[in-house]
Amino acid sequence: MNLFKKIKIFICILFLSTLISCSENSISDQKESDINLPSEEIKKLEVSQFNQLTDLENYSKKLKGSNDPYFGTLQRQKLINLLSNPQFQSHSSKITIRQLLSFDYLRFGEYEKAIEVLEDALAEENKNSKDKLYLLDLLEDLSITYLKSAELLNQSNGSSKLVCTLPISNNSGYSNTDYTYLAINYLNQWLDIEPENLKARWLLNIAYMTLGNYPDSIPNKFFININERKQNLNLDRFSDISSKVGITDINLSGGSIIEDFDNDGYFDIVTSTWNPDESLILYHNKGNGVFSKLTIDANLDNQLGGLNINHTDYNNDGLIDILVMRGGWMRNNGQMRASLLKNIGNNVFNDVTKESKLDFPNYPNQNSAWGDYDNDGDLDLYVCNESEPDDDFDTTSFKFPSQLFKNNGDETFTDISGNANVKNNGYCKGSSWGDYDNDGDLDLYVSNFASENRLFNNNGDGTFTDIAIDLKIQNPISSFTTWFWDFNNDGWLDIFVAGYGSKVEDVASSYLGIKNNGEQMKLYQNNQNGGFTDVTEIVGLNGIHLTMAANYGDFNNDGWPDIYLGTGYPSYDVITPNIAYLNNEGKSFIDVTFELGLGQLHKGHGISFGDIDRDGDQDIFSQIGGFYPGDGFYNFLYKNPTKSNNWISIKLKGENSNSIGIGARIKIIIIKENKDLEEIHSLVSSGGSFGSSTFEQHIGLGSAKRIKEIQINWPNSSNVQIFKNVPINKSLLIEENKQNYYIREIKPINMSN
Repeated sequence: MNLFKKIKIFICILFLSTLISCSENSISDQKESDINLPSEEIKKLEVSQFNQLTDLENYSKKLKGSNDPYFGTLQRQKLINLLSNPQFQSHSSKITIRQLLSFDYLRFGEYEKAIEVLEDALAEENKNSKDKLYLLDLLEDLSITYLKSAELLNQSNGSSKLVCTLPISNNSGYSNTDYTYLAINYLNQWLDIEPENLKARWLLNIAYMTLGNYPDSIPNKFFININERKQNLNLDRFSDISSKVGITDINLSGGSIIEDFDNDGYFDIVTSTWNPDESLILYHNKGNGVFSKLTIDANLDNQLGGLNINHTDYNNDGLIDILVMRGGWMRNNGQMRASLLKNIGNNVFNDVTKESKLDFPNYPNQNSAWGDYDNDGDLDLYVCNESEPDDDFDTTSFKFPSQLFKNNGDETFTDISGNANVKNNGYCKGSSWGDYDNDGDLDLYVSNFASENRLFNNNGDGTFTDIAIDLKIQNPISSFTTWFWDFNNDGWLDIFVAGYGSKVEDVASSYLGIKNNGEQMKLYQNNQNGGFTDVTEIVGLNGIHLTMAANYGDFNNDGWPDIYLGTGYPSYDVITPNIAYLNNEGKSFIDVTFELGLGQLHKGHGISFGDIDRDGDQDIFSQIGGFYPGDGFYNFLYKNPTKSNNWISIKLKGENSNSIGIGARIKIIIIKENKDLEEIHSLVSSGGSFGSSTFEQHIGLGSAKRIKEIQINWPNSSNVQIFKNVPINKSLLIEENKQNYYIREIKPINMSN
């Protein structure tokens, strides 16, 4: 079996650490043919030595000093020792150990050594194997390794970022092309043996794109028309301005937040990375076209790791706080504490995890959601922990139930998940609060990987009932990011949930129009009667994408929320573009990835929307990077070029409700050019479950010239605030229980230069 097929999340990736952590005698006792994939040994994981760690720096040291498949360093020397061990000199042993050792080098970005070891393996196969059992695997490994090496080499000389957005024009291409041509050589050899292999075809097309030779140099029989999805729409292209404004760091996978952390009217950016040696970063928007990096001054330099982050105001003081989530995907090794970071003003944060009673127990997670489920005016917290589905044959199954923390109103929390019936006990990858039945209290949707999703209906008495199966909204079975929203502006919340159970071959099939078994995303439209209808196929969201992160916003200020997907998978063979879907007035969604210039090819994680330059449209921050230490990349800040259509921006300030209005519903009645009335609806939240957008709601108005009425339905109030004849293209502050709104004078920023 090919190495890159083994390096799958959860199962095959464990083979690397398991194989070399066993004693040499136990390995050599196996039949020679079994060394490639000892299926029984995959089940035998080491007992975790990471139980309930709270010290972030020591956790990093322990992780690196282990056989952890992502960051562990013990594997390499053991593999090197096996190369000279007389018990491992059979042909199959030599090939397998070299495959594993090559990947270990590539895991840390040491691509020259990775190539050397794989070339030795290929020479061994050509010299000593008559039936060439390993040739196909090695051709695949070499193709992928050379492609990754080409990216790493060109990343070091600065040309990689210019060549990583589809479609890559013929005027672009890597400045150093040697490794790419070698990758193409091995891809062609692979395709000579397996001409129908869709992964090889896809990677060949991508390789020629990075040379600027697409599609002219690709043999017709292997050509995939990636440009075929381009639409003839009048849309302006977003531009990446990250390096121009001072955002130049390279990260592994992580989360993102766009928010105004110092209340100066301008949105700042915070990023995280799951690299246990690297901290959160605060990019402070100076209001003059550049960001300053305030990580140390903000007291964030000791906040190491964190696959995801989100923001909140847990103590209702008007200052936006941060929650850091850790341990996701790491099974028992992920028992690392979260961090609740209290904003004390002036862009300074204090870690109050222990004081708030959120420091124990520590379960692996990468998602959480804030909402006032009991309508007492304080934001409660649902933490989406990861439990492996029951497996009678796997004695290492781990159970970390999800938790609901009630906000006590005194800056502490109490875990009430048992009585509330929301433990979930699934591999939770996303969660979102929303009042789907408009009964006045928040319900909870939970997205699970490898098990059915849940809709916990709020019973109004502190308990919840899972009704997902009853409503037929439990799919996709392997899912990730999710959110509540009102995609068709009818005043009833719908549910989006992204599918994740696919392969790169499924993506290629999707572009070729070939039916495949990849996991689709789901869009559940609210029926306004307590149920939902699956409209995924009807609205055109049936494409196959390996969606990890996602969020929604308004690309063109037309008042209809659009979707941006961050795609990828840990393994190096997955090179797929991020995807942008334009909402066509709630009737359909159109893939506009290429028109908008948002088809970034590296592994996409946290997605956040916000009007960074305060020019009246939503910009996008995309956190980029893979799982392995050698798979880091630059982040992207996309400037929105929209010049047409009007807008309104609304910041809420709660009094009886939570201070930032999470859960509030905004209804805007606009008067169109033909004098017809139209409603636009918005839910106050941070958007999707992987990436956090501004709580201030930026709402496109299309070509409307007037706002007839704005209605604010606060989360714990029966009263509806109504404001009539509101001016357009303004930033408003609306306070609960106040009769008047306030116009905020915020000067636009020139970020074009």
